[in-house]
Amino acid sequence: MTAKLYDTHDDYLINFFLNLMKACSQTEDCPLIVIRILCNHLGWLSRDNKLKINESHQKLALDNLEFLRAEIVFDFVKNLDLSSIVDEGYLCKLAQN
Repeated sequence: MTAKLYDTHDDYLINFFLNLMKACSQTEDCPLIVIRILCNHLGWLSRDNKLKINESHQKLALDNLEFLRAEIVFDFVKNLDLSSIVDEGYLCKLAQN
């Protein structure tokens, strides 16, 4: 089973959701609502304490930020609690790239 590739269930969930959001963002055929649902679900899991987002998860999320559609970036930062890491300067640099 794929889950056995990761140390914890939280690691598995984060990797699964991030990879799925990244894959969906790579194609215009995927409706934005699908990516938004994935992003919001991660936020709900975190807020309900069903998923503990640690520093390694945040770093992984930050590494995937540049691959997401622009429309989802602010929700992604909020739902994965990246606001202490991602500042306005970082977002401006990301937009320029």
